Amino acid sequence: MLTERRRNQRREDRLAGVGLSYGIIADVSATLQQVLTDALSVLTPGPPVAEISDLQGTIQTAPARVTLFLFEVVEDPSAKNRPRIRTSSPPDLLIGKPPMALILRYMLTAWSGDRATDQTLLGRVMQVLYDGAIIRSEERRVGKECRSR
Repeated sequence: MLTERRRNQRREDRLAGVGLSYGIIADVSATLQQVLTDALSVLTPGPPVAEISDLQGTIQTAPARVTLFLFEVVEDPSAKNRPRIRTSSPPDLLIGKPPMALILRYMLTAWSGDRATDQTLLGRVMQVLYDGAIIRSEERRVGKECRSR
């Protein structure tokens, strides 16, 4: 009984390595927040910051900020027909689902109290997202590291 449980746990652990971690959405949000905060640090006065927000309550305009509001999470339909992932480890051949591909949609809003500054902030954000559309692994914030920021 115990050996069967261990075997099942090892099988689940191996398949979890190729699956979607439940913390990935928070990790993506934290990475985006850090990338944008770093990019906004070149602007003055301030420097402005990026923050994850649910848009509840009063949002401060000093220092200027860009809020990231995650308003939609959907599965990427173009990735639904990807083949299963085969993992072989003697004596088992394991077949698992590929990682779930998600589309995360954020609303980015500038808050400074001045329209020209708001537009400058949004322009900088768009420049950074366009120029750095692919985020390298060393820039990613994962696990406790992202939650402590």
